Amino acid sequence: MHLPAQIAPFFGPMQLIGYLACGVSLAAFFTASHRRFLMVGATGAMIWALHYTLLGERVAAALSAISGGRNTIATRVHGLPRPLRIGLTLAVCALAAALALFAGSGPLAALPAFASCLTTTASFWLVGRAFRRCYLVSDSCWLLFGLLAGSTAGWVAAMISLCLNLWTMRRERETQAAAQAI
Repeated sequence: MHLPAQIAPFFGPMQLIGYLACGVSLAAFFTASHRRFLMVGATGAMIWALHYTLLGERVAAALSAISGGRNTIATRVHGLPRPLRIGLTLAVCALAAALALFAGSGPLAALPAFASCLTTTASFWLVGRAFRRCYLVSDSCWLLFGLLAGSTAGWVAAMISLCLNLWTMRRERETQAAAQAI
């Protein structure tokens, strides 16, 4: 079976791996605990790493792998002493920046590097609304990167994540308003 030439680029093997990564990553939003959210998200990040490797985007692949590690660490980081958290945050951000500088595939590599540093800081330090605002900016960076790098699954996942995040923020605000009205 052959696909029409107009839609074939959306269903190649590289894109199918991206769709799998998208599905696993979005499944994290429907888990019952924060720990499961982080672990399912880490699994999705590793599949994204494979997807971006196949697309030839080395920096995005490496940053996705780092995200998987970061999500695993984030399950325990809030209980660590402040100096250790500062050190972990700086180490992960320095690794992301070094990857963008030395292995970058041009100026486009700055978007996932910035997104990675932002989500690292948010994961290790923020909660609630501030956490979600940082993730909105990060999702916007990944959305733009997906569009520019030719990753259909990447920009679709970023758009869905952005929308889910906005929906959750709205739902939390309405719940808070209803509680204040009582």
